[in-house]
Amino acid sequence: MLLNESEPFDSPDYIFELKLDGLRAVLYYDGTSVRVRNKRNDELIERYPELKRASAFIKKPCVLDGEIICTTNGKPDFSKLQKRALLANAFKIKLAEQSMPVQFVAYDILQVDKKVLIECPLIERKAILERVVVDCNIISKSRYIETQGKAFFALTKEQGLEGIVAKRKDSHYYLGKRSSVWLKIKVLLDDDFLICGYKLNHQGELKDVLLLRDLSKTDVAHFVDAYVSEKGNCKDIADVNSNNSVQDKQQAKQNGRLTIINYKGKSYQYMGSVAMGISQQDKAIILEFARAHPANLPLKISGAYFIEPKLVGTVIYMLETASGHLRQPVFKGLRFDK
Repeated sequence: MLLNESEPFDSPDYIFELKLDGLRAVLYYDGTSVRVRNKRNDELIERYPELKRASAFIKKPCVLDGEIICTTNGKPDFSKLQKRALLANAFKIKLAEQSMPVQFVAYDILQVDKKVLIECPLIERKAILERVVVDCNIISKSRYIETQGKAFFALTKEQGLEGIVAKRKDSHYYLGKRSSVWLKIKVLLDDDFLICGYKLNHQGELKDVLLLRDLSKTDVAHFVDAYVSEKGNCKDIADVNSNNSVQDKQQAKQNGRLTIINYKGKSYQYMGSVAMGISQQDKAIILEFARAHPANLPLKISGAYFIEPKLVGTVIYMLETASGHLRQPVFKGLRFDK
């Protein structure tokens, strides 16, 4: 199940738990062994072999929804997790089990024995999860509080954590769908964007990367096609007459200028660029990808080199400007599960 966004609130109808800075995954336990798959349905157990040991701490065959995390000083550490995600050599992975161990944090249970639970209320699923999983350093359950969302969010902010998630106690589990019954409440905004190009500095080194939002995966997909020219050129939403669908996007950001492009039959929103936070490792991966996947995108950006919009990067930012660009963006890292 996917998340919508919200502001902090209190409600007796919701539980609140930490928003983890990890890799979304589903764990399958058949009573003997464990398998773990990401959102792309890739098998991850050989990349994170320590999770095999989770079988000793699960009491019944089940399917668990959760996240794989690495921690530093007890807090989720995305950069450390990213380093693990890049490892492919079996010997290096073995070493990393000791130096950068991962943990699976379960926050939902979708099936136990042969009983499917997705139509059970969340609070019942949480009770079943409590009985099935024994907390240890390999696998644990996501803890939650009831009602006091505002205070919990304030504490999260004070501790420098990413945010919280609010979930209706009576909610069902909607497979692969985004629903308002689960709400993410973030201290800082972050999102995943497609990398569509880059610029170089005077020394010929990668300086910043250009970002796109895939509109087929957003709430504006239903009206974008009307604003993309048939020849695939850029088009400004602000130049199109206002109608109800534009109002769904807050009057096109109060009549700001959202740059929409069409490329190979798909619609994208140009989100600007980010320069801060790009690691040398990520720069090398982006440039290697660029050499093999150049592209001719319908964007007019001086000094830019364009690539196929396939690499995914996570960016932290303060807010979106009226033009749809990101304010004070910082590159968090490449993702390889999307």
